[in-house]
Amino acid sequence: MLIDLSRVRVSGPLSAFATGFADHMTRQGYSQQQARIQLLLLNRLSNWLVSKGLDVRELRAKEVEQFQLSRHEAGDKVLRSIRAMQPILGYLRGLGIAPVALSPPVSGALEAALARYRSYLILERGIRNASASRYIELMRPFLQTKVLPDGLTLERFID
Repeated sequence: MLIDLSRVRVSGPLSAFATGFADHMTRQGYSQQQARIQLLLLNRLSNWLVSKGLDVRELRAKEVEQFQLSRHEAGDKVLRSIRAMQPILGYLRGLGIAPVALSPPVSGALEAALARYRSYLILERGIRNASASRYIELMRPFLQTKVLPDGLTLERFID
């Protein structure tokens, strides 16, 4: 199923990626309507980058938060979360155009175990980052019940 790009016009620095992104969305199983909404978001992001004088290579977490905040302040009602940006960011990062998100520093036994689990899922099992994040969300409450404040009881689960 091809997405009719004539119904969505992307301008600015991200316009060169609109066709590839639309194709990517189709391959990921998004409906035409969902893909069009993501393309509209791509256009908004592209125009925002121009207005701020930024290059897509400067699109880090702080800039994404600023973009979404500006949309919120402008009264946009849909796709205002950071999570809503994941299809675009994942595509641009996959092309090596946008910087890869840096992981927060790992602290404590729980975070160390979750970081190791994430690495295992991605590297050994070949699971995509978004799915790995979901697994981490599901595992965190379970592991939190297994950790004493000093982190000692968790050790038997990670070695």
